[in-house]
Amino acid sequence: PRAHAAAAAQGNRIYVMGGVGEDGAPMSSVEVYDPKIEQWSEGPPLPTPRSHLGAVMLQERIFALGGKGRRADGSTEPLKTVEIFNPALQKWEKGPDLLSFHAGGGAAVWRGFIYVVGGEHPEGTAENNPGTGSAEKWDPLRKKWMEIPPMPTPRFDFTTIGFNNRLIVMGGRVRNGGRDILFEKAEAFETAKGIWEEYPLTKLPVTAAGVGVCSMANLFILGGETQGGISDRVHSVDQLQRRWIEMEPLPEPRAYATVLTNVAGMDNSIYLLGGRDARGAVVDTVFAFKT
Repeated sequence: PRAHAAAAAQGNRIYVMGGVGEDGAPMSSVEVYDPKIEQWSEGPPLPTPRSHLGAVMLQERIFALGGKGRRADGSTEPLKTVEIFNPALQKWEKGPDLLSFHAGGGAAVWRGFIYVVGGEHPEGTAENNPGTGSAEKWDPLRKKWMEIPPMPTPRFDFTTIGFNNRLIVMGGRVRNGGRDILFEKAEAFETAKGIWEEYPLTKLPVTAAGVGVCSMANLFILGGETQGGISDRVHSVDQLQRRWIEMEPLPEPRAYATVLTNVAGMDNSIYLLGGRDARGAVVDTVFAFKT
């Protein structure tokens, strides 16, 4: 069981890494799913145990990005750590650190660049965390992280995807006086212009954090934590009518799960992996939506 983990597809397989388990501790274990034979196996563990990380695949390598770990005294440690999985060697290698801390932030690849944005404020507490808007991108030719304009609305536990020439951020939350403030707002970074803008097309149909997202012809959003609890709702965006269409719900409510689709182009299934159920418990369930 794991939630607040990350996942990426490489070589016709899904790699699920890190997260928190039932004891709430950050994990290093990696599990690998082969959709062709419908079987799980263990993969090489992350060198740095962590949760609330991001993961993307670029140039046939998986990048595990940021997140948070735990110090020897039990306190939370925000991380700039980047580790890169080399499939030829079946091992993780150290990558260049991020410029800023990104735990509960977002990561996506668009047109050959890795974008990492937002997350918890590194000096935030369990009572108060205003989030951060810091943003950066990885240039594989220059082999360096480059700062980009910060997100207009600092937040964490949002959903992120590269879509329609934009890096889109939807939902999320901040914490004030022990109370979570949820967002429905969507903002998009126009990669060509290098600017952020509000993006009403993908404003969430409900205020939520921990929503799953993926894209095929359209965007799909799955589950999430709302003011009414953890949701089982699934929506797809109708770009012509500029509205969300509600679809068949998840078999069970889920939030803070990892979502993937088009695994190496093998099929059009949407995979939802782990997360938290309606009680907030960490689960190991995997659902696949066959289109």
